[in-house]
Amino acid sequence: MATYKRIRDEVPQNTSIVPDNKCTEDVLPCHKLLLSINSYGDIYPCCRQILNMKIGNLKDSDIVDKLYHYNPEQNCRCSIGTLGNLDSISKFKHINIELAGPCNGGCLYCFQKQLHTFNRPIDIYKELNDLFSILKPESIMIFGGEVGVQVETLEMLESFSKLFAPHISVATNGNMPKIAENRLLEIADELELTFNGFSEQTVSAVSNISFFKQMSFVEKALNKVKLSVKFLANPINVLELPHFIDWALEQPFDHVIVDSTIVTPDDYACSGEWGSSIFSYAKDFFWRGVFQSMENNIKNIINEHRKEILGNNTALIISPEIREMLMMSDSYFESIGLSENLKAK
Repeated sequence: MATYKRIRDEVPQNTSIVPDNKCTEDVLPCHKLLLSINSYGDIYPCCRQILNMKIGNLKDSDIVDKLYHYNPEQNCRCSIGTLGNLDSISKFKHINIELAGPCNGGCLYCFQKQLHTFNRPIDIYKELNDLFSILKPESIMIFGGEVGVQVETLEMLESFSKLFAPHISVATNGNMPKIAENRLLEIADELELTFNGFSEQTVSAVSNISFFKQMSFVEKALNKVKLSVKFLANPINVLELPHFIDWALEQPFDHVIVDSTIVTPDDYACSGEWGSSIFSYAKDFFWRGVFQSMENNIKNIINEHRKEILGNNTALIISPEIREMLMMSDSYFESIGLSENLKAK
């Protein structure tokens, strides 16, 4: 997510990206922005990985030709982009790589459990190296598993840096051996650290990692790379959200992200459907009330940190669902002078 804002800022000025689901002329094809490769080597136009939009597989002998001649058979658009021909854009700007694989966490909601990719050995390193030596994307973002405990993934990223110097972003939980921590901070230009709570007890219960190690990682990383933090809200940690926001807005983070945990359906591997927010169950007669009980506190916290947000140029990304339950409309952010800092999810 943190990479999206930078991509938006870097697209050619005469090129439009579809904002708020409204189509414009001369739209940048989204698979040039957010091409996505999963742990099986399957390649999709974006990270949503809609099954009938698969472009091909890393191991296809003609995969490069498939990428450059991809013509979508159906319309698809979102706030990031829209499907279309490659037109005059000659280079892939950004590629997501969802490696899955080894992980030192045990998140209760992890979708990899449905895909049977959790802790599965990664067998596409060679194909990734071969493809990237040809495509040379401007930026890449890597998701695990946990990249910090994947030695071969770190080696691959080091080789990418030497080969074509992309902007490298990595999603991490911040829990890894010191030697891997130092190595990751040398390789990455940008990191996104996910919190599944804001206390040792809660983080340990939800994801089986250490909150204290996460905080130590933040302290070390802030002076070395662009760092964004994400809070994934769920029924176990939701009352810790104000504490997270209060802490996060005091720091010079690139992005502060608040989102809902997604419940992955049992047929995810077959359907490709992400599922729904965990708060969609009993929202109207329970969760809406819980969030509204925090509304004034969170709004006061944001207002109190207004100077830090503006001074650090922090981007705020709050999911539409959580904004709606907290009654945080666009006009609210305009009223406190933070409309430019609020970014679409």
